[in-house]
Amino acid sequence: MYRTRNGGDSWEKIEKGLPSRFGFPIARDPSTGTLFAAPVESDEYRMFAKGELRVYRSRDGGGSWEPASKPLSKSPVYALVLRTAMSVDGLEPGGVYFGTTAGTVHASRDCGKSWGTLPVTLPRILCVSAFKA
Repeated sequence: MYRTRNGGDSWEKIEKGLPSRFGFPIARDPSTGTLFAAPVESDEYRMFAKGELRVYRSRDGGGSWEPASKPLSKSPVYALVLRTAMSVDGLEPGGVYFGTTAGTVHASRDCGKSWGTLPVTLPRILCVSAFKA
């Protein structure tokens, strides 16, 4: 996980507090600037870090990260969230939504404090889009 502050001329690591050094996607809540990420184990092992279905958030532009919730599943999850399968809605408080390659869709209407899961299993989720209505 890296960020740039100068249009890509230089990059810095932003992984403090994350369970792994590899992760995608990243979504940013425009109203608060909060970042959300769904880290995966590694490029080689594309599954949630430690097998935990969990989203992390940063309230300081990636300087530090914290779990946005407890794990969203009791058993290990051998799936991941693709780059375009996480979105925020820009409302206050911000909604965060993501779908997994296992076909589950998860949502938070309070900037990651609490989460729900849609009561359906879909095919592999490739894209999730949310917007302010």
